[in-house]
Amino acid sequence: SYHSDYANILTTAGTEDIDIVGTLLVVGQNLSGGSYSNYEGAVGWGTSAIPDGATISAATVSLDGNADHSDTDFTVYAAVYDYTDGGTNGLAAADYRTQAQVQAFSPVASWDSSGYSAGYNDFADIDLIANVNKTGYTFLLFWSSRFEAGTTPSGAEYVQFSTAEVAGTTSDPKLVVEYTVIQTISPNGIASALA
Repeated sequence: SYHSDYANILTTAGTEDIDIVGTLLVVGQNLSGGSYSNYEGAVGWGTSAIPDGATISAATVSLDGNADHSDTDFTVYAAVYDYTDGGTNGLAAADYRTQAQVQAFSPVASWDSSGYSAGYNDFADIDLIANVNKTGYTFLLFWSSRFEAGTTPSGAEYVQFSTAEVAGTTSDPKLVVEYTVIQTISPNGIASALA
């Protein structure tokens, strides 16, 4: 969202824009040319291949750094948010979340922009393990802690990550899930655990 009045981007009274085929996932805020901007990003992974009975022991979101435009460090939070209403291409300008809406989220992962790397940036798990969807997609929305706090930017405070639209797969957003499945067998078989 962008507007000449910062208060408007906190409440969606600004202009909301969406880029669903771009190569950059941008998160943070900016002040440039008298206009304030807030950037949020969203990513979804198909996680239905994880067996329903699996016990998840670890889950890590990693985003490949494209550029750090942050004069001021901030925390990027991620929360579960199904922006598709069950589809796979449903991201729309109406999915822009206001300050009040992100304040109501329960973050499942976080990352500090002071640790930015041009390679993969691993998010710390807050409650991601419990929120991986084993029956469909795991959708996450990313936003800035300074937007959540309503802290007016005085310059650039945003980072850019690569999306899956970048050619190849070496910079795709990653969700690595570690899990265990216990296999039960008949009495004359051999018990085993699969990971």
